[in-house]
Amino acid sequence: MRAPDGTFIYRDDDPLSYRLQAKPIHCFARTADGRDVLIRLISKGEQGLEELDVQQRVAAGSLAFRGENHCLPMLQQLILEDMTFGVFPAMCEGFNFPWYHAISEVFDAIIQLLEGLHFLHRLLIAHRDIGAENILINFSGGFRPIHADQPFRSLFPVRYYLIDFELSVRFREDSRSEDRVVTGMPLKRLGLEDPEDYGRDVAPEMLSGEPYDPFKTDVFQMGKMFHDHFHSLKDDVPGLVAIFAAMMADQPNSRPTAGEALDEIRAYEKTLTRVQLELPVPESDIPVPTISEQERDREERKKRKAARAEALATH
Repeated sequence: MRAPDGTFIYRDDDPLSYRLQAKPIHCFARTADGRDVLIRLISKGEQGLEELDVQQRVAAGSLAFRGENHCLPMLQQLILEDMTFGVFPAMCEGFNFPWYHAISEVFDAIIQLLEGLHFLHRLLIAHRDIGAENILINFSGGFRPIHADQPFRSLFPVRYYLIDFELSVRFREDSRSEDRVVTGMPLKRLGLEDPEDYGRDVAPEMLSGEPYDPFKTDVFQMGKMFHDHFHSLKDDVPGLVAIFAAMMADQPNSRPTAGEALDEIRAYEKTLTRVQLELPVPESDIPVPTISEQERDREERKKRKAARAEALATH
């Protein structure tokens, strides 16, 4: 069986191999030439046009093949009536499982993800939904036969991808920097404004009710994600954890840009010895959600949204 280009595949014929990715808008398939792909509903009618615009900008055409672009490439676009589907390589979530064997692997993941975020920001695209569940790696299949002591991320050139642009915003190239702001929670677009429905780390300014810079909140979310998973490295690589803290600053203007954080981390990595980079990484204390937990949370959000819509209809 042929894997997608650059993808390392293991298949155990387990329908749950693709961890946590099963959603109503997803359909796994195999192409005529043996590629495993994911067909995803991007837009229907007027809903989802913002995401479609972003996907067409970064995941298709010549930009999709740029080395600093860490968005999952859209192999094909399918249109059926008022629905637009994207065909993507089938890959697995892999930011926090299997766990990291050495500090060098942590640097590789962080640098790639910041590189991808910096690329988006240069195109005036804010992601607005950064979390471990929205990061894939170029591996397809199941992880269970791989022993926990094996250095999984050193077995092949791992590439990290940022996915899910449902809440993203793209600003016009001729827009003024002071006009590149948003208000409220990202889920407001879907009729949900309760922070509990969001399921992501919330930067302080998102709750202020005032316009804020979504690029700064992206940096906050990515820094918080890094810190939550790798804060145990504060004794071995204190400079790295300090950069995470700067990315999480309460004041948005005190945070580095994605590009600045990327440059700082690259420079800090160069100061470390081979011995330091091969030190082990303590396991994260963040539990990996099960598929059933993800489904339960999704159903609860649906119920809250339906109840809110019913309440609005009766007023």
